Amino acid sequence: MVMTPSIGDRIRDIRKLAELSQIEFADLLGIRQSSLSQIEKGISKPSLETLERIVKTFDVSYDFLFGASDQSAALVVSGGAAAYRGEPGQFALVDQTVMGGGFAGFGDAVVAGEAITYPGLEGGVAVRVEGTSMEPTLRPGDVLLCTPIGREGYADNRVYVVVTAEGALVKRVLDRSRSEGVLLLKSDNREFAPVQLRPSEVLGAYSVRRRITADLSGPDGLYDRLSQQEQALRDLYSQQQRLERLLGERLGDEPSGLRTN
Repeated sequence: MVMTPSIGDRIRDIRKLAELSQIEFADLLGIRQSSLSQIEKGISKPSLETLERIVKTFDVSYDFLFGASDQSAALVVSGGAAAYRGEPGQFALVDQTVMGGGFAGFGDAVVAGEAITYPGLEGGVAVRVEGTSMEPTLRPGDVLLCTPIGREGYADNRVYVVVTAEGALVKRVLDRSRSEGVLLLKSDNREFAPVQLRPSEVLGAYSVRRRITADLSGPDGLYDRLSQQEQALRDLYSQQQRLERLLGERLGDEPSGLRTN
C-alpha cells in the first residue's frame, strides 16, 4: 500500500533539503521548535501564516504542500491579509469557524490539511459557520466554500466572509465606502444590528460561493402556518355549507309567488 505524504511530511522534506535543523527552520518561520516538531509528526496542523512563510521562503507551491500537484497556487494579498486561492475546484478546509453574530479569530486559522472538491468554481477556502445572525439563510455547522474577492470588489447584498484584526464575520455587505466611507455588514436575522467597518479595517474578504449543510429541516413555523391555513379553509367551507342550508330553508319557507329563479 502506497502512503501519500502528509503536509507534515512535506514540510519535513523541505527542511531537510534546505539542510536546516528544526531550531533553525522554526526560527525562519517564526514559530517554536516544539510546534514545528508537532507539525512534522502530524500531531498539529500549520497555520496559514506558517504556510505563507514556507511558500515565500522556500519557493514551493501550496499544491505541493497539500499534495495536489506541482502547479503553483496564487497568494492573493488584500490589505496585508493573505488569501489562499488553490487549484480550480479545490477548497482548503480551514479549522476555524466564522461568526454570524460576533468576531471569531481568523488570523491564527489553521489549515486542516484536507480539501473539498467542487468542480466549476475557482479554488479557495472552506470555513464553518458559528452563530445565528445569518439564520435562516445560514445555520451553525454549515460549511461555506469561499473565494477571495477580486478587483471587482463587493456586490451589494451578497454574502461575504470579512476578515479584520479582531476576527472574521459572515454577513451581507453593502459597500458605502465612496458615499459614506464605510462598509455596512447586515445580518439576515433581524434581531442583530448591522456592523459598520472602515475599508482600512478589512484585512481580507471572501465571497461565499456555495453552502454545504446537514440541516434539512423546513423553514421555522412553515408547517404550523400551513396547518393553520388549512384549518381556516376548512372552517370557511363549513360556514359556506351552513349558509347554503340556511338559505335553502328560508327559500323553502317563502310563498311560491315570491320565489325567484
